[in-house]
Amino acid sequence: MRPQEIVEKIVKISKQFMKEQLSSYELKKVIKTLINRHVPESFDALAYFKIPETDVITGVQCKECEVFGMERIHGTWYCPSCKAKNKDAHIQAINDYFLIINTTITNKKLCEFLHLTSPYIASRLLTKMNLPFTGTKKGRVYKQKH
Repeated sequence: MRPQEIVEKIVKISKQFMKEQLSSYELKKVIKTLINRHVPESFDALAYFKIPETDVITGVQCKECEVFGMERIHGTWYCPSCKAKNKDAHIQAINDYFLIINTTITNKKLCEFLHLTSPYIASRLLTKMNLPFTGTKKGRVYKQKH
């Protein structure tokens, strides 16, 4: 191709793809619609890999020694293995629950999953995470943040 032909080809291609752009208002409207209609992809890892829910290791994992079985004492998670302390160790466990088990959780399920004895503590942990929820009291179901 000669230099003049290259220029002509570029002009021809640019004319093909020249289209009127959206106004700022229209663009914001499209963005809002996309956000409102977005549905996150759901992946059932247990079903996909044929793993029974009972095989999932439950409890809170220590970030220091990676052992499961941290205990909640006076608002802090204690590791009986390495004696580490962590106030937020439950957050990773709850996020893992959402990814592996279900995208929703109840206080009762959280008590079972984190080995908590108090539904009051479970409720406080979930509330502090500012998770969206539906229902009240015993019917409350917390949802994974998106």
